[in-house]
Amino acid sequence: MTVEGREEVEGALRALAVELDRGVVIGVLGSAGSKQHDGHPGDLAVSLPTVVDLATWHEFGIPGRLPERSFLRATIEQRKPDIIKRVSSEAKAVLSGSRSGLDAWERVGLAVVGMVQERIAAGIPPALDPVTVERKGSDTPLIDTGQLRSSITHEVR
Repeated sequence: MTVEGREEVEGALRALAVELDRGVVIGVLGSAGSKQHDGHPGDLAVSLPTVVDLATWHEFGIPGRLPERSFLRATIEQRKPDIIKRVSSEAKAVLSGSRSGLDAWERVGLAVVGMVQERIAAGIPPALDPVTVERKGSDTPLIDTGQLRSSITHEVR
């Protein structure tokens, strides 16, 4: 017995399996992370830290020196329903053939990057101390130069 379209179905299933093995990584990645940060290092380092240094310090905090201001983990946790909805929508587009798997993951990555950048722009507690506000001229944490926020990106792997 022969089944019409069997080769096409098998090919589509193989392609889908490849796409399901992909994922998207969000953060300060690649060359953007290795650049020196443009801001004032304060007492955290002798020389200017890299953007990934600054991102790590703020994401996890430095006990007794810098409070945790999670911009990645907290955003993903808070926006998990939105992210799941987006992934589901993109998966449906891939299954219907209206979008490639790579394009779907790219769209998910861009959406999550936007969520993280929105959270940074809105301000992440705790508030800055008055001395820091006076030096920066702003009371919103993590946006002194905008370099960290603009360094948040994604990569499909």
